Amino acid sequence: DEPASGVAGAAAAAVPEVGRREAMWLGLALQAVGAVATGGAGGTAGLAAARAAQGAGYVLFGLGSTLLAADVSTPLNRASTNAPLSAAFSVGRIAGPVVGGVLARSLGPSRTIGL
Repeated sequence: DEPASGVAGAAAAAVPEVGRREAMWLGLALQAVGAVATGGAGGTAGLAAARAAQGAGYVLFGLGSTLLAADVSTPLNRASTNAPLSAAFSVGRIAGPVVGGVLARSLGPSRTIGL
């Protein structure tokens, strides 16, 4: 768990350095690159590196978007501003594996990873 904490900590520390909006875009890019690399990983080390990239991307995107939403809200409406964002993250975390499982059954695991 220590390497994962280090990757997440480094990604979180990078948000103030690169900016909130840029962190969101960088996070999306890292998630995409990590997903492609996961599908082509030739071994455990490659898979671990790809998953680390995805984790860093998730932290960058999540933290950047949450801070950006907080910037455009006031203390009185911050909860209602962040609620849709939190709900969307939750739905994605729940629906993602379900959609992946359905695709894996219909297309096969190799094609699903290639998507």
